[in-house]
Amino acid sequence: MKKFGLIFVSLLMLIFCFVGPAKAAIQKEILQNPDKYPELEEYQRIFFENLRDQNILDWSEKCRKIIGEYLLFIVKNPWGEFVDEAKLRIAEFYELSRQKEKALPYLNDIIKNHPQADYFSLGSKYEENAKTAGWALYYRGLWFPSLQSTKDWEKLIKEYPENKKAIKLAKAALAKFKSKK
Repeated sequence: MKKFGLIFVSLLMLIFCFVGPAKAAIQKEILQNPDKYPELEEYQRIFFENLRDQNILDWSEKCRKIIGEYLLFIVKNPWGEFVDEAKLRIAEFYELSRQKEKALPYLNDIIKNHPQADYFSLGSKYEENAKTAGWALYYRGLWFPSLQSTKDWEKLIKEYPENKKAIKLAKAALAKFKSKK
């Protein structure tokens, strides 16, 4: 039965059918009560431990390991508070390992299926009340330059005003893009 459950969850992950709980106003709660969110420690550990791991000097190997651990994290916590962030990290590490075409499905899933999910940047207290989809729009526009880029950045600016940092970057990218025309 466990094997069937794991296969089912893996299948769900592959077709991006996650419907996580609403995350509005939970970021503050998570920061104040981290013991209530055991997956937070694992989510942070994947990122920090693997980047600091001196045994893996090859960057592409490090990226593969981090991507694999985040995929496993999603399988183990399919409805967890950090699934969207894990998908965003997967996309980032695919891009860093020069496999950005593999990042696109993760960005599209966040934008389409989780447009209002709150962004929780590895527990950073400095982050504003941003939405994960806002960052996904910024990255999709940046990594997949085309006519869609300007639409993604304009949508980010219009629909995600709380994503101040991403908006600042998108405005700079838009200005650069328009100056090339």
